[in-house]
Amino acid sequence: MKSIKVCSGPVCKEKGSERIKEKIDSDLQSQLKSDNINVEFCSCCGNCEFAPNIEVNGNVFGSVTEENVVQVIKDAPENKQEINIDDFLDDV
Repeated sequence: MKSIKVCSGPVCKEKGSERIKEKIDSDLQSQLKSDNINVEFCSCCGNCEFAPNIEVNGNVFGSVTEENVVQVIKDAPENKQEINIDDFLDDV
């Protein structure tokens, strides 16, 4: 099961986290049911400097946009890892 949390803290909310969750819900809707993906809001990822943030399987990704969020989710590791976001997003 893939666990996705979208930060709903004040800074992330101000920078569009609600639109990002809507994008996840609309673009991954068929996969959400078939792949057992859980998507929910969380209170804060603690990474406000890089808002908006999402957490996928325990990995926090900052500076997420509506344009890259689906690819970030698809490419996210299955387990929690130390990730250099700059290296990760170069491929997106």
